[in-house]
Amino acid sequence: MSRRHGVGGGGRHSHLERQRALLLNMIRLTHEQRRYLVQGDLKRVEQTNRLLGALLESQNALNEDATEWGKASEEEATELRRLAEELQTESRRNYLLACRGAEFARFSLSLLTEADPEGGATGMDDGGARPPRGPRLVDRPA
Repeated sequence: MSRRHGVGGGGRHSHLERQRALLLNMIRLTHEQRRYLVQGDLKRVEQTNRLLGALLESQNALNEDATEWGKASEEEATELRRLAEELQTESRRNYLLACRGAEFARFSLSLLTEADPEGGATGMDDGGARPPRGPRLVDRPA
């Protein structure tokens, strides 16, 4: 039961408590998502993304039902706003982390595909007339 439930707690408090619990669960999953991003565990990132998507759908359904229960008190609204802002901040951090990870992977791949094992920059043997190659996973002899 919620700490805000009193005598006659009713559906409005129950609805607000479900919203609060949903936001807290989404924040927890966002923290897990960050851990998996840092670890490079893409399978777990995808699983977490699916769970977050399902919770977001639940949040949308709760928001549609919100008009039935009336308005939250100022205290309740402030707490829900704070949780929503925390979720937004955590989501932005994860998004930036994922973008930086993708940039690092592209950069690393470009270093691996452009380096010549003999020590040259690109291994051009035609006097530099050949246009620069695009990134390749494996270089093959010409």
